[in-house]
Amino acid sequence: MTPIAILSIAVSVAAPLPKERPGTSSVVGEWVIEKLRVGGADLEVDHSLRFVFGRDGTYGVYRGEYFLDVWYKYESDLKVKPATIDWNGPWDKATARGIFVVDGDTLKVCCADPDKPRPLTFESTPSKPTKVFVFTRVKKQ
Repeated sequence: MTPIAILSIAVSVAAPLPKERPGTSSVVGEWVIEKLRVGGADLEVDHSLRFVFGRDGTYGVYRGEYFLDVWYKYESDLKVKPATIDWNGPWDKATARGIFVVDGDTLKVCCADPDKPRPLTFESTPSKPTKVFVFTRVKKQ
């Protein structure tokens, strides 16, 4: 291997990753639910609920340290604006379609009921009964 090739590899390995711009991050990670709005009404949330989204396209929900169910599937697309997410869950294997944005350590997801059209905005009103979730990223100790 030539000295230039070795230097190129060393520089590329040592170089820090570029910072993600707001709205370009994936949902991968561990998130605590902070707020939930459904049909325009803010609902009380259980702050011990953690959603864990894996790189493999699966997610699970924990209450405290207890795993609540099974791993479900999700797909996200960061190439469109806003980014989209389609997720399956305990609602009879139907797909809930949504949009999301990650801004730093905050994840906002707006989704429709399963098998309803994908929302286009992060609104939830009585006439637009979507669900808007706000999550905070769990910091590893």
